[in-house]
Amino acid sequence: MASKKPILGLWLFFSALAFGGPAPAAVQMESLVVGYSSLAGHHTPLWIAVEDRIGRKYGIDLKAIYAGRLRPQQLLVSGDIPIVVATGSGAVTSHVLGSKDQVIVAINMNKVGGGIFAKSEIKTAEDLKGKTIGVSRAGSISEIILRYVLRAKLGLQPDRDVKLLVVGDPAVGLQALERGIVDATPLTMPLPLMAAKMGFRELVNYDALGITFPANTVTILRQTISKRPEMIENFDNSH
Repeated sequence: MASKKPILGLWLFFSALAFGGPAPAAVQMESLVVGYSSLAGHHTPLWIAVEDRIGRKYGIDLKAIYAGRLRPQQLLVSGDIPIVVATGSGAVTSHVLGSKDQVIVAINMNKVGGGIFAKSEIKTAEDLKGKTIGVSRAGSISEIILRYVLRAKLGLQPDRDVKLLVVGDPAVGLQALERGIVDATPLTMPLPLMAAKMGFRELVNYDALGITFPANTVTILRQTISKRPEMIENFDNSH
């Protein structure tokens, strides 16, 4: 009877070639911290990417930090974070002021969304005269769009016909409206849904006016493009 040992030996040899090689090295994850500018709904894709760890598919351990009133562009310029997801107003303002280092590499959304919500007794633009409107901060997208709409669409002069009061992020603006601190405030999704349920009136719908603006962009420093192009591509793919 023929020995089975040579056959068994060959089987073990080929099995070792096919399956017994060295285990692949674990993918080295690059830690990437991204700053975002507000708690508005258009940052949802970023939050989902962080929560579901989508960046790991592209070799990055993605984290997001809320920059709030510190202005994410300040963190970008200081080198604390390499990428900012925010409105395009920060980069544009920096260019106007003479700083050319910030570059918008992607525009995720060019519609503002939302609109101006007011107390139920305010029914027309004329009713806004002498009233107070809450804004997030000076130079924010909230203020820029509001000033444009007041002048170009409603025929009102900011700071003369209406008072603009800095109250904080849109969520805080809704609280200020509820407490009677302001008479109206611009809101972005999902806050308009909450405002409608609370009985506030949508006085102006930005989409209905056809307003476009780089509302959600990816901004980096110019030198990052040449130094870390793979990181930029991986982040773009992950969110």
